[in-house]
Amino acid sequence: MLIPNLKPRFDIPKLPSHLTFEISPVPELIFLRTVKGLLSFLINLSLLDSSLILTIIFLINFNPPVRKKATTALTFLLLLFGLEISAVNVYALLCSWLSPPTTLEPLTVVIMGILNGVTPIATDSILLMHIAIDRIEHSKSRLRLAITMAFPVILKFGRLANSAIYILACAEFVLSSVRPGDGGVPDMIFLNAAQARSMEIAASLQIIDNTYQLALYHLNAFEQRRKALLGVAKSATSMTPNSLTALFFASAGNFLLPILLNAAQLAVSRRWPDSDIPRNIEQIKVILNVASAAITSIVAALKRWRSERLVAEAGEIETSRVGAATALRTHVDVATALRTRSGTLRRDVEANETTRLLLAGRKLSYSKSSQTRQRGSGVTLNTVAYRYQHEDQVHMGIPLPVL
Repeated sequence: MLIPNLKPRFDIPKLPSHLTFEISPVPELIFLRTVKGLLSFLINLSLLDSSLILTIIFLINFNPPVRKKATTALTFLLLLFGLEISAVNVYALLCSWLSPPTTLEPLTVVIMGILNGVTPIATDSILLMHIAIDRIEHSKSRLRLAITMAFPVILKFGRLANSAIYILACAEFVLSSVRPGDGGVPDMIFLNAAQARSMEIAASLQIIDNTYQLALYHLNAFEQRRKALLGVAKSATSMTPNSLTALFFASAGNFLLPILLNAAQLAVSRRWPDSDIPRNIEQIKVILNVASAAITSIVAALKRWRSERLVAEAGEIETSRVGAATALRTHVDVATALRTRSGTLRRDVEANETTRLLLAGRKLSYSKSSQTRQRGSGVTLNTVAYRYQHEDQVHMGIPLPVL
C-alpha cells in the first residue's frame, strides 16, 4: 500500500543565518556629547581647579552632615557615569554581534578604549577599599595591615601607568575633537595596536591583582568565621558574608569571573591578534566590574544606613531612658521633700501642742498658786482682825467668843 505524499498546507519560514538589523545611533550620540562636555570641563583649568577646591572643601568639612552629603553626591555621580559606560559597552556589543552594518565612530572607539582601561582599576580600588575596611577589624598591627595592602596598591599604580601610555597615544586625537575645527582622521592601525598591547598588559596585571584580592577576601571570611566560633560578633558594616553560598557568589562576581575573562582575553589575543573578540571580552569585563562594584557600594551604603539608624534608635531609647530616670528621680525627690516637709510640720504641730499644754499647765499652776496666796492673805487678815478685836475686848472687859 502506497502512502500518499502529504505536504504541509503552509511553508514554515526559515530564519536567516545571520540576524542583522540597523541599530539607532542615539546612545552613541548621547555618550559622545557627555564625554565632550567632560573634556571641555577638564580643558578649562580655572573651572577645574575651582571645582576640585570646592569638592575637597566639602569632603573635609568639619560638619558631618555636609561631608556626608558631599560624599553621597560624588558617589552618585560616579555610579551614574559607570552605568553610562556599561550602557555604551552593551550598545557596542550589540553593534558588533547583531548589526554588522552599524559601525561606531573612531572617536567612540578610542574613548571607549581609554575608559575600558581605566574603569576596572577604579572598580577594583572600590573593592579593595571595602576589603581594607573589613581587614582593619581583624588586623592587630597597623604596620602589618599597611604591608598587606601595599602590594595591590602598587599593582593599581602599575595598571594606571599602563593606561596612561595608551591615553598619551590617543590624547591628540581626543583633544582635537573638542577644539574648534576638524581634527582629522586618526591612524587607527597605530591606535588599535597600542590598545591591543595595553589590553594584554592590563589583563596580566589584573589577573595578579584580583587573585591577591581574592586571597585577602577569603582571609577576612576565615577570620570572621573563627571569631564567630569564639562568640565575637562581627561589625554591622562588614562586607564579608556569613554563609558559604553568599561567599561563593560574591567571590565569583567580584574576582573569579574577571580572572577567567582576563585569562580568556590573553589566550584569544595571542591566538587571534587581529580579531575583535579580545575587545568584546574587554567590554564584557567592564560591564561585570561596574555591576559588581555598584552592587557592593549599594550594599555597603545600605548597611551603613542601617547601622546609623540602629545607633540613632539606640540613642533615642537611651535618651528616653535617661529622661524617664530623671523624671522618676525628680518625682522621688519631690516625694522625699514632701515627706520631709510633712514630718517637719508634724513635729512643729507636736511642739506647738506641747508648748500649749505646758503653757496651760503653767497657767493652771499659776492660778492655783494665786488662789492659795489669796486664801492665805485672807486668813492672815482675819487673824490680825481677830487679834485686834481680842485686844479691844480685853481692854473693854468683854468676854471673848469661844472659837
